[in-house]
Amino acid sequence: MAKDKATTKGPEATSNPPSQEAPAAGNGGTQTSTSSNLPATTTQPAPTLDEYRQVFAPARDLMITKLEALSASLTDAPKAAVEQLIKSANPHRKGREEMESRWLIPTIRIVQGMTKEKPDKAVPGDLITTSGYILTQPFKVTPLYTFQANRMFPEGGGSGNKAPACFAPDAKYGKPFGECLKCSNLPLGQNAAGAITDCDNGLCFVVLSEDLKLYRMEFFKTSRKAGVRMDQLSAACDSIWDRWFTIKTQTQTGGGNEWSIFRVSPSGEDTPAHIRAAADILYDLIHAERKIFLKLYYDSIARGDAAAAGVNEQVDLDAMGMNPATGGDNPDLSDGGI
Repeated sequence: MAKDKATTKGPEATSNPPSQEAPAAGNGGTQTSTSSNLPATTTQPAPTLDEYRQVFAPARDLMITKLEALSASLTDAPKAAVEQLIKSANPHRKGREEMESRWLIPTIRIVQGMTKEKPDKAVPGDLITTSGYILTQPFKVTPLYTFQANRMFPEGGGSGNKAPACFAPDAKYGKPFGECLKCSNLPLGQNAAGAITDCDNGLCFVVLSEDLKLYRMEFFKTSRKAGVRMDQLSAACDSIWDRWFTIKTQTQTGGGNEWSIFRVSPSGEDTPAHIRAAADILYDLIHAERKIFLKLYYDSIARGDAAAAGVNEQVDLDAMGMNPATGGDNPDLSDGGI
């Protein structure tokens, strides 16, 4: 028997957001929470976007230095792939000295029957990237970073390019409805009543391909099981990037409709040494940037910003990065955008 769908609404009361530890900077110190359980930035000016970039820039530069050392130890195709990765990561380009350059990670998406933004030759069931390419299936990747997120689109509204009614980039605290565990819209499988709500929990990944290109993937709704599978199988390895996974699409039908979902399978192959080395280097940057975003996100909530920096799609940070709230804009790895 189908479960009744809960009515979408805000919680009766929004609790204080959990305290977030500030990213290490300078002397390695961190900010501490106040007695009100709000981040300390409620009583002092929050760091500006430029200040966050200053924290992030050394991590990016260190990553490039390590990749250059890795490249020097390689030959042939692996060396060329690492050199191309360095070129993509380096924000300094000749001829663009007075322009802002960013490292954008494209998102892998599935072409559905109603998909409008796609390459001209793409057809339903194709894997495409937000950078405008069609990927050959099966496509081989290994995960570098995994996290959960909750996002809510009211029934009938769809995701599309519209902003969600609420989202929690860490599946813990959403804007504007507050603490997820206390919210009446908590996703199916997490709420005690077993009710279907408009809020969905998804698994999000940053993945690395065989040719050392970074992509973002989101597994929500009918594709969530594929994300769970990749997460569980990769978690069984010493490092989550120790094995390859193949990604392809699978057609589903129901209610007179047809759509495609992600399908994930282990390839049965371990990743080679140069891929593991590159993944380990890239992880440090991705993790640092994720911490920067979450700190900024909770700072904005503590200040009660109407347009929180981490929520606004126009800013550089996680709304364009590892933030699934926007429905899939390009992340930015150059200054805090993952």
